[in-house]
Amino acid sequence: MKNHVSVTNQTKATVVCRQVRIADTFATRLFGLLGKKLLEPDTGLLLQPSTGFHTWGMKFAIDVVTLDQERKVVGTWENVGPWRMRGLDSRTRSVLELPAGQIAQSKTMVGDELALMVIRALPEVARHAEPLAPLVFSAIGLSAVVAA
Repeated sequence: MKNHVSVTNQTKATVVCRQVRIADTFATRLFGLLGKKLLEPDTGLLLQPSTGFHTWGMKFAIDVVTLDQERKVVGTWENVGPWRMRGLDSRTRSVLELPAGQIAQSKTMVGDELALMVIRALPEVARHAEPLAPLVFSAIGLSAVVAA
C-alpha cells in the first residue's frame, strides 16, 4: 500500500475517500485512471503536482476535487464523463479523482480543507502492534482433544 492515503474533510468532519493512490510521477499523472473499467467505491487517485485534469480515453464518470497548496478545495466537478477537460486554475496544486457521487456523499464544497493520512501497510502496522498474549491450554481441554 505504498503511496496510499485516506482523505478527510476537516471542515465537515467527513471521510472523502478511504484509499487514495498518489500519482506523483510524470507517468502516473499522465496515465492516471486510463485503462480502468471503473473506480471502486471508496478509492481514488490524487494527482500531485497538477493544475487540471482530463478524462480523455476513460470509460466511466468521476467526481473531481481541485486543491490549492494548503489542501483547500478550489473547485469541484461532479459526474464528469469521458472525453472532458476541466479544472485549469492558477491556484490548483493537486487534483483528487473520486468515484461519481463521492463529492455529494462527503459534502465537500469549495473552501473546505482536506487532510491526508498515510495508510500503513500491514507488515509495518504489525511491527508497531502489541504482542499477542500466549495461548494457554487447560489439561482437561487438551486431554479431551487427544482422546478423540
